[in-house]
Amino acid sequence: MFLCYINGVKQFVSGKRAILPAGRSSLLFEVTTDDSLPCIILKGAGLENPYEWQVIMDKEHWTISESAVMYNKPGVLSDAPQDMVSRIKPSQILPIRNAEIQGKDGVSIRKNDYVLIDFFHIEMEALIFRAKGKGTITVCVGETSEEALERDDKKLEQIPTAACGFARRGQCHHFAGPCFQICFTGV
Repeated sequence: MFLCYINGVKQFVSGKRAILPAGRSSLLFEVTTDDSLPCIILKGAGLENPYEWQVIMDKEHWTISESAVMYNKPGVLSDAPQDMVSRIKPSQILPIRNAEIQGKDGVSIRKNDYVLIDFFHIEMEALIFRAKGKGTITVCVGETSEEALERDDKKLEQIPTAACGFARRGQCHHFAGPCFQICFTGV
């Protein structure tokens, strides 16, 4: 069920759309649903800023609304699974032992070197990187620096990844699983 109040007056909205009168208006939307989270898509100058809206679930406590471009799809429920691909650059690259930063997001890792790469995201589904040279790289996943650098697999919350070898230049590898910080170990 969808109710709209414009300047305190209940509106009879057809087709789930409402046209506002000229000038400044006070808007109140009441959305009731049993099969999904409620969602309202707002379009128009000054309407699309999520920080200017508040929502209430319990009729007592107002809070800032949750908003993201990925939910701006009419016909797609706001809690429906959505495939999303985005490129996330590391927020911090920390050479731990003998590693060197190369450019903005490159790292030179020699034998027995360590580097900690922090993406500063709570969850990531996959990590793809390019490596040049020969040898083996071990990727350790962790939600904290300490967990990513932990050498004892029994203390880890995440499942350790298998080491991968590189035989040719520019080879790509894909690691899946939620991760917050990642430690590369060059061997």
